[in-house]
Amino acid sequence: MHIEVGEQINRPAHDVWDYIATNHVQNHPRWDPAIVKLEQKDSGPLGEGSRLEMVRKDSGPAMTMDVRMVEWDVDRKMAFEADAKQLNMTANMALEAVNPTTTTLNVTVDVEGKGVLKVMMPVMGGRMKKQIAAGLVRIKQALESK
Repeated sequence: MHIEVGEQINRPAHDVWDYIATNHVQNHPRWDPAIVKLEQKDSGPLGEGSRLEMVRKDSGPAMTMDVRMVEWDVDRKMAFEADAKQLNMTANMALEAVNPTTTTLNVTVDVEGKGVLKVMMPVMGGRMKKQIAAGLVRIKQALESK
């Protein structure tokens, strides 16, 4: 399943990057309330190669995901791969400076369900897209309220 969502944020790309990437572990649960735990598993600053553990609780039982940062291009793009018993996911967050004070944040997510979730993916797609879009609105609100 493939999802693409974007949001224009009235902040410079560096401010958006700082919120979504540099401070990802602290802020991701703020824009995605389904995350009940997000912890970096290695030491040092977050970047390409970093490993995290994410626990999500949507509907049903909590899902633990092993997350690997696979791309880290400061002020431009971050990408991660996440593996869980129920699914595999790749997510990209790309920043595009519209002008010095405005940034478009585009999120692309590809999800492959396993087992029962494989069959449910077409039904879940609309809900997942709405959740991601709502998260982008939360990011926008957090950054523009500063």
